[in-house]
Amino acid sequence: MVPKVKAIQQKGRWASLTSLINKNAYDAVDELKAMMDPFVHVHKGTMLQESLPGLSDTLVVLTPTDLQKKLLERISENVFEKVHLVSLISTHPSLVAEHEVFSDHKSMLEELKISPEAGVKTQFVIELVRLSKAWGEKVLIFSEYIDPLNFLMKQLASHFSWEEGKEVLYMDAKLDEKKRQVVIHSLNADNSEAKALLASTKACFEGINQVGTSRVVLLDVVWNPSVERQAISRAYRLGQKKNLLRISFDNVRDSGNREVSKADKEGSNI
Repeated sequence: MVPKVKAIQQKGRWASLTSLINKNAYDAVDELKAMMDPFVHVHKGTMLQESLPGLSDTLVVLTPTDLQKKLLERISENVFEKVHLVSLISTHPSLVAEHEVFSDHKSMLEELKISPEAGVKTQFVIELVRLSKAWGEKVLIFSEYIDPLNFLMKQLASHFSWEEGKEVLYMDAKLDEKKRQVVIHSLNADNSEAKALLASTKACFEGINQVGTSRVVLLDVVWNPSVERQAISRAYRLGQKKNLLRISFDNVRDSGNREVSKADKEGSNI
């Protein structure tokens, strides 16, 4: 049959079938599905579970230092400012040294930059990276905010005598496409010296592949849960060869990102 004639007949058959659907002819639906089956893939939601090694969740509860408790108590009632400052303080107190609310402690807070133990999340991240490095696992650390990422990158580089851009990598939304691809390749390559990547959630949009990591840390909780899921999906996707461990923090003040009202009840359970 001449291709053009065949195409016209197919088009006519499609029009006929769709017309029948409007008349609630369910048999036509089955026939349509059969016609589309060769070129339309329907994702039933089980592909990742069946194809990947696995995904585990760990919820970590950390107790703040006395200084962190005092700083948290001074946070204003402004919801958006509260969420941001809680994230900074719980990572490391020195991150709020320039904030006007804590100007009377500026010198002391700046001196703490060389003391990772002053921040509970900083201590945790360093220990996690140390253990992951020993087991040959790479760590992906996400945050909504740039300051904690930059701070942790410098802390990891200093603590492990690593080179930024080699063993410890960084990615934010301002990184141009060419450099972003270099970072991704370095992270995923089996022979790479990369051990950790610090990335903003905004930088890791749909399509970015970070399957080279098997430990994912969420420093803070985002307002939109879909953003968090998308970040995790950068590593938990086809091509992942290891069990993925997702680590998040449960603390009353930090959970203000989800329910700010809880932030007013207790300031000590970070």
